[in-house]
Amino acid sequence: MAPKRKARPLSQQLSRLGALLLVPVAVWTSAWLAFSDQEGALPTGLDLALGLVTAISVAAGILDCFGLLACPLGFLCCGVFLFQLFFLMVALLVSMSTGPAASPRPSLLPGRTETLGGPPQQPPVQLGQTLQAASFAQDPSYALSSDARLSVILACAGEGDYAVKTALKVVERTPSDILEEVVVVDDGSSPPLRETFAAAGMEDESALAEKRIRLLRHPNTLGLMIAKKTGGDNAKGDILVFFDCHVSPQARWYEEIRHLIVQNPKRMVVPAITDLDLDTWEEKVPSNVNTKTYLTWHADFDWFDDASPFVPVMSGGLLALSSYWWKATGGYDSQMRGWGGENLDQSLRSWLCGGEIMLAKSSRVAHMWRTNDQRTRAHYHPTGSVQQNKRRVVAAWFGKFQVMYDPSLADVTKTGLDLSEIQRMQKRLHCKPFVHFLHRFRDIYVEGAIIPRRVFQLREKLTGLCMTRTPQMVLLTECRNDTNQLVHWANRVSAASLLRGSQSHASPGFRCCSGIRFWSSDLCLDFVNADGVHPYLCDVTGRNQNQQYRLDQDLRILHQGSECLRPGPEFAGGRRLLQGRCQALAFKEGQWEEMNAFEPTDARLYREGIKTEGLSDSAFLDT
Repeated sequence: MAPKRKARPLSQQLSRLGALLLVPVAVWTSAWLAFSDQEGALPTGLDLALGLVTAISVAAGILDCFGLLACPLGFLCCGVFLFQLFFLMVALLVSMSTGPAASPRPSLLPGRTETLGGPPQQPPVQLGQTLQAASFAQDPSYALSSDARLSVILACAGEGDYAVKTALKVVERTPSDILEEVVVVDDGSSPPLRETFAAAGMEDESALAEKRIRLLRHPNTLGLMIAKKTGGDNAKGDILVFFDCHVSPQARWYEEIRHLIVQNPKRMVVPAITDLDLDTWEEKVPSNVNTKTYLTWHADFDWFDDASPFVPVMSGGLLALSSYWWKATGGYDSQMRGWGGENLDQSLRSWLCGGEIMLAKSSRVAHMWRTNDQRTRAHYHPTGSVQQNKRRVVAAWFGKFQVMYDPSLADVTKTGLDLSEIQRMQKRLHCKPFVHFLHRFRDIYVEGAIIPRRVFQLREKLTGLCMTRTPQMVLLTECRNDTNQLVHWANRVSAASLLRGSQSHASPGFRCCSGIRFWSSDLCLDFVNADGVHPYLCDVTGRNQNQQYRLDQDLRILHQGSECLRPGPEFAGGRRLLQGRCQALAFKEGQWEEMNAFEPTDARLYREGIKTEGLSDSAFLDT
């Protein structure tokens, strides 16, 4: 008869039990951090597997405490047992499904008009709801097949015949084996777009379905962003394309867009936006081509173009992305209203949260711009507040740089803005701080000197007056504490043409500066006429010849390489700023000096930010 096994001392029991529970606790913690959704819940199956592993560990620990788990080698036994538990856990996880299936899209019949927000004819659509995106965010291997299909979404309010023309042009110029549908969201139009389509020969559901057009409707105008979100959340295609309701896609418009997104489902793509001829509903000949914009400290965007295929900020009206990336990022901020600011939010969502935005140059879409032509006038009632939308963008994404827009946003908790939805998405996708966006596009923000290293006043030596910005022109006035007198060297230039004016704040290869910008504005010194120097929107690329200003070795400011700025006759309490032949200037006339130079807030925040984030920037190496 075997002797009865003696119970172990309490300290030994606890230590062995702790060892047995160590792996389940660690696995629970890791699984929760990696797989939990925005509400903290684990995918179905994973919680069951972890619970089973934990239960076995606890049972084994109890048996071990009472000496019933025979093991002559002491803690080596525990190690072997933990090893067995680990492989049990792996086997359970492998046997699980890859995660919860995506929520099924509401069943909306092709060609059927759905009234959203009223009595539903199909399962109701919850406007502004947060999409469950955890499974998408954690699936980096997600890929689109080569036969990915497109849903083209048109959010329309009061567009009338223009919506019909746009939808039919999409159908006409998109192959049927690629076009899943054209989703037209009628955002409270009066008369309803259903009547407008009927007048164009699409009187019933079958006529609409034949052209793969679906109509959704809000009884009241809720605003562009909610209309787009309604369309995006209900689209069936693998790739979602958002167009304004007054465009004409050109032949083969879809090819490069589709190729770029299939290549990388986390990539957003914008087409080349051209000018629409309203008489022919075709692209004007010749036509301007608008491609990309950059973000300003005023939470706005300015147009520019360069050779890079990457787009810092989309203009917002025309874009494409995969259904996967739409759901992973949540699409649009559901609390924004009206028009404006959504393009900034969506661009930062992509760049800071693992995506990117590219230009499809060969995908041309002609767009109707709002002009003095009465035919381009908007026919909807604006909703929401653009400024409130911008405040949401700044509060959600700018981080410490919020003070550049509004110092009161330094403490988001005091703004009254509910950012919880965005913050959950940022946590889920491990989004990076705002300085990463600025660093990613440092060719614009640093080399273009939107973030200048030094700001100062420019004083003309002969008169002792300072360069001053007024609404219509640049004058020379008494030097004083005035933000309209604060300037800095700006705009890019080729490496071979580094200017002396930028030597004091440039490193080798640093491609700045070719002009003069007024600090905390988007205005640069531009053309000169008999009245003097005029300010104009800065061209950060440095291509605008009117904005070519540099300081030569004689401390004179050369314009376009041949003329020098000089004081002119008295005007409006100061003097005009003119230009003349450099050789004709008298001693000290037209010589300039920098006064009261300082490092601006944005430069300090950028310098501190890249250091904290472990980034490098040659322009800030010596700071």
